[in-house]
Amino acid sequence: MKRYRVILDTNVILAAMRSQTGASYRLLLTIGHPRWQSLVTPALMYEYEDVARRPGNVPGLSPQDITDILDLLYRESHRQLVWFSWRPASPDPGDDLVLDAAVAGGCDFVVSFNERHLRAAREFGIEILKPVELLKLIGEIK
Repeated sequence: MKRYRVILDTNVILAAMRSQTGASYRLLLTIGHPRWQSLVTPALMYEYEDVARRPGNVPGLSPQDITDILDLLYRESHRQLVWFSWRPASPDPGDDLVLDAAVAGGCDFVVSFNERHLRAAREFGIEILKPVELLKLIGEIK
């Protein structure tokens, strides 16, 4: 059984932090699932933290809650180093971090709500999925 290598876009992490009822949150709960492996880079972890800690971005979560979620993600993810950057490939520098990580890690998928900014991933054979699509692929929902 193949284990997919996956990068989570910052917008998916934020969606998971904002609501416990959506597919992003459910996907975050499956971290460590035998069918997929999350990858992170140091730059991507800083991006997650920077965006999550901006005032008003994750109402209802304390700074410690944010730290706990990011610690879980870091602990359960493969830590990938990036030796080459493909920038600029996107209008958003944060999305370039996602692309760099996905290419360096030989990822199968980028999970994002912003396919338009990440379409360059396809040039490297990396597909873009929404959280619900990955949950279906790994058999967590029908």
